[in-house]
Amino acid sequence: YESAVIYYDTKDYAKAREEFQKAYDISKDPEFLVNLSAVAAKQKQYPAAIKYLEEYINECPNAPDTFSARQRVDDLKIAL
Repeated sequence: YESAVIYYDTKDYAKAREEFQKAYDISKDPEFLVNLSAVAAKQKQYPAAIKYLEEYINECPNAPDTFSARQRVDDLKIAL
């Protein structure tokens, strides 16, 4: 996670996405799906960004940020 954040902060989005994906694969923590969506959006890979957020919403339908995740999906669909 920490290396992914460093890559993200330095705008190396390809490496950040790779590291977030590894962290998700290991932990299966759905919060990483939000990170993966953010990175994909920075890469202008909107279909992937939408997919990650939709997975997050499906895995965590009662999370406090589900409403904002749904709004973000709508925004990404407009960007697409």
